[in-house]
Amino acid sequence: MLDANTIRKNNLLYLLKERWGGKKKAMGDAIDMSPSLFHAYTAEKPVGASIARRIEVAAGLPLGWMDHTHGTRDGFEEIDVVSVPVFDVEASAGHGSLVESEERSKELFFRYDWITERGFQQSFLGIIRVLGNSMEPTIPDKAVILVNREDTEIKNGRIYVLRYDDMLHVKRLQRLPGNMVQVISDNAAEYPPFVVDVSSDVEFRVLGRVVWLGREF
Repeated sequence: MLDANTIRKNNLLYLLKERWGGKKKAMGDAIDMSPSLFHAYTAEKPVGASIARRIEVAAGLPLGWMDHTHGTRDGFEEIDVVSVPVFDVEASAGHGSLVESEERSKELFFRYDWITERGFQQSFLGIIRVLGNSMEPTIPDKAVILVNREDTEIKNGRIYVLRYDDMLHVKRLQRLPGNMVQVISDNAAEYPPFVVDVSSDVEFRVLGRVVWLGREF
């Protein structure tokens, strides 16, 4: 799979040829960049997210266009992919981990058709790492999960990322009568379920549903 810099670089060169007729100065002027710096981006300098956004604005393209491939070029078909940010946070499948940062650290790429067939919106997707064994065997320790932050309505038995008492957790949820929610771990022998009254003063917020997981071996 192509990495982020290669995809953005290919798109930059494509736009340079098709939108600006191969004229580096014209494209450089459009994104308010000196000729020498723009030349570096067409050569070896990585095309970061901020430069990609400037190019999209100058070319009148939608946000994120630079981050995925577009159809057939140069006689071969490229896989159409979209980028999903990896957030620098860890969710606990255990007793809870304190959330200290929610900054993007890198990106992973998914097929565009896989995303759209499931009705996901790219802007609502994010990836975080899971620590702990409370959701094993379903979600192993140190797995990465794809979270759909648009899907926050509790559907019984689904797995969600939630913030509870300033801790980030990955758990199954089940609604109970009277504003009560049961929080369930798949490793129930070590982590019994507990009930939260969501109408109380305790912090309880569903941040999104887990829709995919991956892990390293």
